[in-house]
Amino acid sequence: MAKKWQKLLPIKQGLVRPKMPKNYPYKEPFLSKPTDNDLSKQWVVDYSIWSKQREKLVRKRVVIKGDSIEARLKDANEVIALLQDDLKNSAYIEPLEQPEPTISKVDLKREIGCKEAIDYYLDTINSSLSKGSQRTYRCNFRVPRLGTSRLSAVTKSITSIVWLTDR
Repeated sequence: MAKKWQKLLPIKQGLVRPKMPKNYPYKEPFLSKPTDNDLSKQWVVDYSIWSKQREKLVRKRVVIKGDSIEARLKDANEVIALLQDDLKNSAYIEPLEQPEPTISKVDLKREIGCKEAIDYYLDTINSSLSKGSQRTYRCNFRVPRLGTSRLSAVTKSITSIVWLTDR
């Protein structure tokens, strides 16, 4: 039975497993620990993996925790085995492919609802925003449930913003 951390390790490290293996460069994982095996100091498994966005090797670390030297060594060996398997199967981080934004067609000549206007605006600018900014914009533009009421002032200002960004 796999431990919880074993299932989450590739996700937390951001590993991508390609469908079609390609040989990406990597550096073998190894345990970095104090020479005196001191448990109060940090033990890490250190390795380097290929980043598609940066087109270079990126150093990654996995912190090893445990109550005894034997437990830490056992966990470190398991982490190293998992990482070696992923690295040999051409795992990489930071993939290039980004999903294309889907811009819904909105007739700007008619009066539209606030939520519809905000969604249109966010869909329009999404291609130029990072994922973190997209999330922030979505959170900041949350609209209370308005039912069928229309906010023409907000709609007009958003329409003018969209019109200016289209130029």
